[in-house]
Amino acid sequence: MRSENKTPQQRADAIAARNGGEIGRIMNESIPKAMNAPGATRKRSYIRLVELADRAAKLMAPDVACRKGCAHCCRIPVAISEWEALRIAKFTGRTSHPVRAAATREENIARFTGQPCPFLRDNLCTVYEVRPMVCRLFHSLEGDPELCDTEKHPGQTIHRPNDDPFVYAWGWILSDLQTGDIREFFPPTE
Repeated sequence: MRSENKTPQQRADAIAARNGGEIGRIMNESIPKAMNAPGATRKRSYIRLVELADRAAKLMAPDVACRKGCAHCCRIPVAISEWEALRIAKFTGRTSHPVRAAATREENIARFTGQPCPFLRDNLCTVYEVRPMVCRLFHSLEGDPELCDTEKHPGQTIHRPNDDPFVYAWGWILSDLQTGDIREFFPPTE
């Protein structure tokens, strides 16, 4: 069955089965190991988590709608940490701005849905190498990437692979860091 003809659940099942269940080992073994490694600092754990997220993305690639040039997810709220802002600043030469006050998820959805990421150019990410964890983890199991278009399909539920182990580890690493939307750290330039 061709990937575009599969249901989101069939795509999730294919991902789970690929490479002898490697995605399951990443989620259930590699992430906890990285978080609990002797002498692991939170920064080292974050770098290891990035490596694991990239490996998981490669395993998911055949069964997700995400493709180069599809940038619908670059127009939704993107929560980043001050560490990620510093990585992006160093990579781009831009100055990151302090985030004033933490906003609720609902406030950020209202403020930033439909607003392009400041690093989106011609539907390509200009900071792909240092993109935030939330960008590394966002994958659509839909058969058609157009379903991710929030302007055409407001309120559309996007089926995604279960990434809870990544989210929990990321949350622990960032627990006392300043976070905000990428557009707050890097206001769009004219």
